[in-house]
Amino acid sequence: GTPLFAALATGSKEAVETFVQAHAVDQPPGSRLHKLCSQYRQDDDRINKFKRNFKLSNRRTVLSYLAELGDSDILALVLETGRFEANSKDDDGRTPLARAAGSGREAVVKQLLEIGKIEVDSKDKKGRTPLLWAIENGHKAVIKRLLQTGKIDINSKDENGQTPLSWAAIKGHEAVVKQLLKIGEMDIDLKDKSGRTPLSWAAGNKHEAVVELLLQTAEVDINSEDVNGRTPLSWAAEYGHKAVVKQLLKAGGVKVMHKDKNGRTPLSWASGSRLGIAVIKLLLETGKVEVDIQDKDGRTPLSWAAEKSDEVVVKQLLETGEVNVESKDKNGRTPLSWASWSLMGLISGRA
Repeated sequence: GTPLFAALATGSKEAVETFVQAHAVDQPPGSRLHKLCSQYRQDDDRINKFKRNFKLSNRRTVLSYLAELGDSDILALVLETGRFEANSKDDDGRTPLARAAGSGREAVVKQLLEIGKIEVDSKDKKGRTPLLWAIENGHKAVIKRLLQTGKIDINSKDENGQTPLSWAAIKGHEAVVKQLLKIGEMDIDLKDKSGRTPLSWAAGNKHEAVVELLLQTAEVDINSEDVNGRTPLSWAAEYGHKAVVKQLLKAGGVKVMHKDKNGRTPLSWASGSRLGIAVIKLLLETGKVEVDIQDKDGRTPLSWAAEKSDEVVVKQLLETGEVNVESKDKNGRTPLSWASWSLMGLISGRA
């Protein structure tokens, strides 16, 4: 690959032609390689994808770069020489197809798939397939082509246990989620290594459209727990995703008072986060919330809000008339004690 890299880096069509022709000497004049070379020579409008300041790495193959940059013309020439393996992996374990898919190079993906011997579902060192790379970056056309091969394990997991649907949910790619949900073999509630489902990720990342699509399937466990016992509502509450909390509450069946492994409820998480102000009112309005409930450390939502010196949340909780301002946690600290400690920290930090 080094001589070709050198030829490409010069930006000279003649240098590339010289390289390819050297590999075509034993082939008849009417061969496909000669035809491709002729077409390449006659293309005066061609834009060189390799600039003179392009940095090449010996960790990558020539096909890897050509696929990622979308240089289908030279890729065709190189493949036709028969000197390069279309399924070759770079040092990251990624194939040319994976590089093209991740960069959204639909023409190159089509070109590689037409070879017929391409490993469509090949995993790299992180367990990620070309489909996962395309999904992460939301390349719908590439995703469609890959799915049409019929050679995709739609529930394939990467090293973190995340599936194609997980990645689409994490990134909030609504159109991609729609594409995937049309596939019958999809396991919508598969958990990753942290125990989180696509719904959990979509809820925690404020992807309302994706949350709605997943809820509409009627196949998701709305109260699915991750390894820490946290639910989609817990994640949405902590980050103050008001619209998502509304969606989850409206769906019905959601456990508003669910305790995670630390004994914290969605209200507790919302109260302890400056982002949670918007959802506290929604949670209180359900009429199903025990406002003064203690977690495993004996701390209440008021305690968490006091630590953050969050006056608005403290006022919301006090106005319920259901909190014990003298409630002590396992260390004997009251909400007032936490508020004082927080204020002292703020003062000393500015001193």
